[in-house]
Amino acid sequence: MPTSLKKGDTVYVRYIGNIRHWNKALFTAQVASVSQKYMTVDINGEQCRFDSNSLRHDNRGHQPAYRVYLTADAYALEAELQALKDLMTLTNFTELPLDKQRAIRAIIESKSD
Repeated sequence: MPTSLKKGDTVYVRYIGNIRHWNKALFTAQVASVSQKYMTVDINGEQCRFDSNSLRHDNRGHQPAYRVYLTADAYALEAELQALKDLMTLTNFTELPLDKQRAIRAIIESKSD
C-alpha cells in the first residue's frame, strides 16, 4: 500500500467518467475500509472500491469513474503536468524561432542526463 491509510482518513477524489454534466472538480471523501488489496471510499453515500496499491478505481469491469489522490498537492501536480502536455501538443516546434528551439532542446537534454 502506498501509505498507511486507515478507516476515516480523508482522500481527494475527482470524477473522470464520461457523463458530461457531472462536476469534475476535486472533492474530499472518507475512507470506509482498507484491506491489503482494496480500499473502499464513501463517495456521496456510495461505496467505491480502489486498488490499494495503484489507487485505480475498481469499477468491476467498467471504465473507472473516479480517480483518488492522497493529497490535494498530488492532484495539483498531475493537473499541471497534463496542462503542460496539452500545451506541447498545441505547439508546432518547427515553427518556433531557432533560438527558442535551441532553448527547448537544451532543457530537454539537460533533463535526460
